[in-house]
Amino acid sequence: MNKLEIRPAKDLDHKEILDFVIDGRSLKRKIQELEHAGGGNNPRTPPDLEMRDLLLLETQGDTMHGRVGLYVCPLCADYYCGVVSVKIKIQNNIITWSEFGFEQGDEKEDFWLFENFGSYQFDEKQYRQTIQNAAPK
Repeated sequence: MNKLEIRPAKDLDHKEILDFVIDGRSLKRKIQELEHAGGGNNPRTPPDLEMRDLLLLETQGDTMHGRVGLYVCPLCADYYCGVVSVKIKIQNNIITWSEFGFEQGDEKEDFWLFENFGSYQFDEKQYRQTIQNAAPK
């Protein structure tokens, strides 16, 4: 099982943000290592209630391809500028993040998966607690 945390970080302009950290490693940094993968995008955090519901699978994905947007344009947060998205599913008390990709626009060719990026599995109880603790009450 992987461990998800949401920790303070700084974006490329040294602005305070919160980041998804998996097993002690920033997901944003891992994405930044990919060529043309939206590494300059910022996390959609702190998680608001809408983001919380998306991450907890209480609402359907919010991207053009029905996935959950994790990182958005730091200037406008518009998905048409580009969004790093993920497929999230739950099965047998395990939350899985897989098929990380980049979306820009609403056409099929405006979406591609990150090759060899891997997937993550989280214990549902720990995952829910992490997301709920980060979201506003």
